[in-house]
Amino acid sequence: MYQNLSESARKRYALCQTPGFVIDFILDRTLTPALDAFGLETVRIIDPSCGSGHFLLAAFSRLFRAWQGKEPGTNPPALAQRALDSVYGVDLNPFAVEISRFRLLVAALESTGTRRLSEMPGFRLNVVTGDSLLHGRRPRNIGATQTALFEPGISHYYESEDASELARILGQDYQAVVGNPPYITVDDDVLRTAYRDRFRRPVMEVINSAFPLRNGSSIFVCEANRRSGKRLDT
Repeated sequence: MYQNLSESARKRYALCQTPGFVIDFILDRTLTPALDAFGLETVRIIDPSCGSGHFLLAAFSRLFRAWQGKEPGTNPPALAQRALDSVYGVDLNPFAVEISRFRLLVAALESTGTRRLSEMPGFRLNVVTGDSLLHGRRPRNIGATQTALFEPGISHYYESEDASELARILGQDYQAVVGNPPYITVDDDVLRTAYRDRFRRPVMEVINSAFPLRNGSSIFVCEANRRSGKRLDT
């Protein structure tokens, strides 16, 4: 339904719902091995182009069930918050972000059996509006130059109502990175130049150098926390 609300938005953001079986396939090969390698208490997963939140919802559901299995005696709202604390999302489209937040909130309420708004726990959500390519930290080992937050000419691309939260979310490490990013051409010359200045090498070359992939290609990336000295094979 979301991708059909606006024809112009659908074209601008390349809106296309990822099928459920694709989401399950990717999470089976990212979140599941990350949990095995790092444990439920440590794992954080991010969708840097989350759209209306399909990956986030599926990840939350898996994490909540995992917490239930581990601590069946703990009250559901506490377990739901622990699951939410492991799920992060960013998207360019503020309307998509609000939809993601709403859907995650509803999923958390359903998981806890809450039926009345007056009984709703104060859940914390980690989904914000921003550009994961421009707002994020300078990628490791790609020869890019860190772009100033308010560099003349492109400062409007950095504007975000969630600036502090965006910096927090994009400034930390994750054990799993998932998503189905939009496959579109950037028409704006200034923005396209900003991307090229930040990423001087081709995207797949960057990914392959940072995350060695089996058979030379992959549609997803699962990164082991570099500080642990481990690496997950995708």
